[in-house]
Amino acid sequence: YDEEVRLVLSPPRPLHQSQHELLLQEVGNYLVVGGMPESVKAFCETNDFEACYKAQRRIKAELCALNFGAEGPAWAVEAVLRICAQRPGEKFDFDDFATEVSPALVQSTLDHLQLAGVVQKVRAVPNEGPVTRRVKAFKTVLMDVGMLRVLAGAGHPAVAAPTADKFSALSGLCDQFVGQEMLHTQKEPLLFWASSARGSLSQVDYMIQIDEKKWPVAVEQIDMAQVQQSMDICLGSHTSCPHGVIFSDRPYFASSQGSKIVQCPYYYAHVLGAGK
Repeated sequence: YDEEVRLVLSPPRPLHQSQHELLLQEVGNYLVVGGMPESVKAFCETNDFEACYKAQRRIKAELCALNFGAEGPAWAVEAVLRICAQRPGEKFDFDDFATEVSPALVQSTLDHLQLAGVVQKVRAVPNEGPVTRRVKAFKTVLMDVGMLRVLAGAGHPAVAAPTADKFSALSGLCDQFVGQEMLHTQKEPLLFWASSARGSLSQVDYMIQIDEKKWPVAVEQIDMAQVQQSMDICLGSHTSCPHGVIFSDRPYFASSQGSKIVQCPYYYAHVLGAGK
């Protein structure tokens, strides 16, 4: 959105259903088109996702031909980008890439991609209270959500933006969208939270800072019960957090009495990340 739209959307609040659906459709378009100038230009000129896809394939070819100063070969850059794109929102460690690239080469390649602004590594936030294990894994946020499907090496993507009832099936793309918005607005390093309890799978997608306090941020998934449970555990282990936020395709809903969780539609990601 341009800055005028961002100002209109600040602060987050409930909108009329027709406005809500229109803004969600724009988010859906962005998940396909992304923000690369060539892709945006193709969509503005043709209103055709097929044209965007062709532009994105040209960008991918140019991107993967570079090594960004990395010591390894260009194919290692392509392999690392592909694995990151195939598992958006998931935790990694360097051994997860070992079938194609050695852990040492992965680490070096990721470091150079991060310096180039192509990939951002997101590390786990330190836990408050007793810690039973250290979370060594990390997440990645790619430079452009529209490039995700092309970099993943998938075939032709579905050339249609998700409708309001389809976002939960695209939680990986939505995770990347929210992560990108937070990276653009947060002054502190972007983090995620994972339970330090042995055997626990509880995880919250991001931890952001608003008014010098940490806020856990989760992205809607098909299994919303698991998202809610992880958010409750996170808020319980980080008692200094004033609220938690779940981004989804649902209308804005402030926390009710006895709950710290705020329900936010995706189009408020930039506004919330900026602490407004």
